[in-house]
Amino acid sequence: MFRPGGVQADNVYTKWADLVEAMTPVQGWKTIQFDDSIVTPCVIPAGTWDMTDVEWTGFLKGTVPVANAISLGGTPSGGDVILPNLHSFGGAINPILNLNVGSAPVVIPAIATYIVESGEGTTGDFPQFNNVGPAPFFDASALGAGQTFLLRMQGSISGSAPAIQMGASPGTFQVSLYDSARIHSGMIAGTNAAAQIQIFNFGMSGQVNRQPAFAGSITYGRPNAFAGIVGWPRLWMFPAAVNQMRAAPSVATFVPNTGLGMNTCLRFDTTVGDIAQTLPLIRAAAPATGSLSVTPGVLESTGLIVIVKNEIGANNVTVTADGTSADTIDSSSAAVVVGPGRAKIFISDGIGNWSAVP
Repeated sequence: MFRPGGVQADNVYTKWADLVEAMTPVQGWKTIQFDDSIVTPCVIPAGTWDMTDVEWTGFLKGTVPVANAISLGGTPSGGDVILPNLHSFGGAINPILNLNVGSAPVVIPAIATYIVESGEGTTGDFPQFNNVGPAPFFDASALGAGQTFLLRMQGSISGSAPAIQMGASPGTFQVSLYDSARIHSGMIAGTNAAAQIQIFNFGMSGQVNRQPAFAGSITYGRPNAFAGIVGWPRLWMFPAAVNQMRAAPSVATFVPNTGLGMNTCLRFDTTVGDIAQTLPLIRAAAPATGSLSVTPGVLESTGLIVIVKNEIGANNVTVTADGTSADTIDSSSAAVVVGPGRAKIFISDGIGNWSAVP
């Protein structure tokens, strides 16, 4: 256990160098528990600290349970913190604050596949990275073509600067997202058009937001749930049902940035007259680094859909694309009419166009 400000005895260390010195000769998998209950955050001093076969973790503490904070790099540490071979983060750690200026704490080697687990290790839970300094947390710029940095995560990556740097690498960043995992906008950077981000959703609520500093391609996949059965996508139904009773279709327009979003089914009652509905913004032109999907146009939306159902009434629902970035529907700025009793599916291309089906 690393407990700054405490009493160093038994398995409790108040000095990081002493902890690493005692841990290094121990064979097998090792876990460092962080405890900032006396001094917060737990500051790791500048230097190179080998983390071979080591997992970081923390446990909720206090009468009102709160997570543990870790800080590395910058003024508190006295310089950059380098952590070779660090693969696993678990437990209640929030934030893992990266203040490094020159080098990334973890450099991904040029091998076929390098795996990092965040929240999917021995102690699970929801570690949260906050990349504040100019250096990334993970530097994958050494990857060659066909080489992969695989991140299995149930946690979050945010900050004011990219946390994952691909540089000019033509390699692949592959991320397996479990429930509630999220990568904020601008957290992945790279200049090579041959590079790839491959996103696999193993849950129903993981999300990757816009990555405007990444020049490569982004692809998506959903693994089989088990024995060849595909995952079960779910759509938000609007209006929402109350107390398990069937909700009446809406007689008013939905506001996209306050409850519409993607993967929704919008149900309308046009008895009184036509209803004009605007689709969500597909892609913000320049989302702030670190922003999340609650900001219009920040969610990476390729393949996501909006269903418009004119459920009751004899009038029309007229559907238009968002004009902020000149989005289109089937490459046109014209409105699409959903007649009485009819429905249409609008599929986002992630760039600026909706495909209307049928």
